Amino acid sequence: MDPLTKNLRALQGALEHSLTIQRTRVQEIVDDLVSRGTLSRAEADGLLSQLMSSSKDYSQALLQVLDSVSTEARARIGGGVAPVMATASKAAGRIVDTVRQVPGVPRKPQAPKAEPPH
Repeated sequence: MDPLTKNLRALQGALEHSLTIQRTRVQEIVDDLVSRGTLSRAEADGLLSQLMSSSKDYSQALLQVLDSVSTEARARIGGGVAPVMATASKAAGRIVDTVRQVPGVPRKPQAPKAEPPH
């Protein structure tokens, strides 16, 4: 399996096993637990801090995998496009040369004539 496919599958797997929840919603849940007496404010603040820290770490790891995948994809696409562009450019040059050999077709493109003012 090539590295690009491997990285894409790793990213897909990570995203499938992740959970996205708004920070405000987590805050509401924790505040509710504090108001019920299930958690103290200090415990709630510690829990929020841990959740936010691990969430940021995980997000950074996912972003690094995504950056790696996109960099590799750009390199592959760029490498694959260059030969095609070179071939297309050569073909276009041959077409232009052939058309210019037709009688009545100017050899060099002429600048458009300015239209007289109305």
